[in-house]
Amino acid sequence: MLRCAVPIGLLLAATAPATVRAEITFAIDNDLSLGFCVNCGADGWEQAVQFCKDAGGPACQIPLTCPRGWAAIASSSNDWSEALAISCGMRTEALARLASITACMTKLNGYCATTQTVSPNGKITKFTEPGPLFTTYIAQAALGLSGYDVGTPDGEMGPKTRAALHAFQDDIGLEKTDDISPQTAWRTIMAFGGRQKLWDIIATEVVAPNVEALGNQLYISAPKAKPPEPFGAELAGYEDDVRRNALALYLRGHDHPCSIPAISATAPFENDTVYWNVDCKEAEYDLFLQPDGSSVINATPK
Repeated sequence: MLRCAVPIGLLLAATAPATVRAEITFAIDNDLSLGFCVNCGADGWEQAVQFCKDAGGPACQIPLTCPRGWAAIASSSNDWSEALAISCGMRTEALARLASITACMTKLNGYCATTQTVSPNGKITKFTEPGPLFTTYIAQAALGLSGYDVGTPDGEMGPKTRAALHAFQDDIGLEKTDDISPQTAWRTIMAFGGRQKLWDIIATEVVAPNVEALGNQLYISAPKAKPPEPFGAELAGYEDDVRRNALALYLRGHDHPCSIPAISATAPFENDTVYWNVDCKEAEYDLFLQPDGSSVINATPK
């Protein structure tokens, strides 16, 4: 199943800005209290600051004013004060959401979700859950980096993504599906090598080029950013049944047979999350998961 990774870059700035005007002014405090005003004219900055203060921010600043296009706000899935990202001036709602989510996620080293979008005509839409755009995009990125041709990850379930998903499911030995659920997205991440490895590449190949290209159309802050969590440490935080599924997926994703779930998956040495012993029906594996995302796999066939 090992394939050559395909590019996953999504140059959001290449499709911005939109042609319909909707001026949005954002004000943010250091604790990420937020206020914004849509189409407020010359008083926009004053009203945005007041809304920010009403939200609890004592020292609100104006980080960006967006002259046109779609805007999106993303924050940490757990706590708004952990991380916040805003994108604006985008041609489509999907691009605005992806810009803010990927920026927030990679800065935080954790999951983020869209909380609100603002359309070019000023309509505000609020979100209570990530939805299919996020799970599809994450799966597309993981599949692309694993060598499956999904085209350019865009959060849409098109024919290339469906074909790539089916090829992955064939390779892994899973039943084919025509949509990407959170569980399916998780499987693609585990087979690739864990969250941190995926976050790091998205940060380099997607977020960094767009931060430079978008300039003042993108705001990112993560005062409570989490330290990097290597794959081994991520596995240590899972329950045993989840860990056995994850390591079986990882082994199959790296051309080593292992029925899902593995019979057992243990870290033999206390406080050591680099070395794992994985017992499968087909073989027993000594797996060394390096902090840089690489691995060494030694197999003893049965």
